[in-house]
Amino acid sequence: MFVRRSEALLQRSRAMGTLVLFICLLTLHATFAAKIQQPHIVFMIVDDLGWSDVSFHGSKQIPTPNIDSIARDGIILNNYYVSPTCSPSRGSLMTGKYPLRLGKNRLAMC
Repeated sequence: MFVRRSEALLQRSRAMGTLVLFICLLTLHATFAAKIQQPHIVFMIVDDLGWSDVSFHGSKQIPTPNIDSIARDGIILNNYYVSPTCSPSRGSLMTGKYPLRLGKNRLAMC
């Protein structure tokens, strides 16, 4: 009887030790994970935006100070190809496929 109780206590203490070790490792991981800064990515897709429709490309007609500050602090992509309608671009972004594979290259479903 006494041997069974001591074995049960030994098993409980091992389980508690394992649990405490797991909690310590989890806390340590959370501490280091909190210090790593993930990048903030903002992806803007704009329908029917011409080259001279924003002031950071030289437009004097339309002032766009907020878009200019985003462009100044981020990356400007100047070499890209898009479809003349919005549906293929949106479908490609949502699925990761080329617009021709989606069959949306002729319809505008904006």
